[in-house]
Amino acid sequence: MTREHVYRLATKTPQRLNTEVLVALCDALGCTANDLIVPVAESTRQAKTGTWTSHW
Repeated sequence: MTREHVYRLATKTPQRLNTEVLVALCDALGCTANDLIVPVAESTRQAKTGTWTSHW
């Protein structure tokens, strides 16, 4: 994982995250995915971006 990739993950909310990256972060930080991921209600996301996104 590059320094730029880590910076973007730390400073912006990613739209999607590769599971291999998630596992690598958990291994490096000694935590679980539950420690890193916070669910956001769809209505909250829509209010922030002004757009609607469908998640299948």
